[in-house]
Amino acid sequence: MITAEEFLNQKPFINGMTRLDQRIAMIEFAKLHVEACKEEYLQKGFGRYMDHAFDKYPTRVPIDEDSILNAYPLENIK
Repeated sequence: MITAEEFLNQKPFINGMTRLDQRIAMIEFAKLHVEACKEEYLQKGFGRYMDHAFDKYPTRVPIDEDSILNAYPLENIK
């Protein structure tokens, strides 16, 4: 996975910001999106029903909250 620094090295400077400022901003932006994504998964995924062909009635399948919240550690965003 490419880091923010490697990504920025492929791009020109943005609005006179230093590379460090750009990298920090990108990392914070990515972290916000990862956290928001996890919350969306929790809100929209929990309690969905699965309709198995062999079941007469759909089955509620709970989602392991910890598995979603810990799926992608923020420390991986560099």
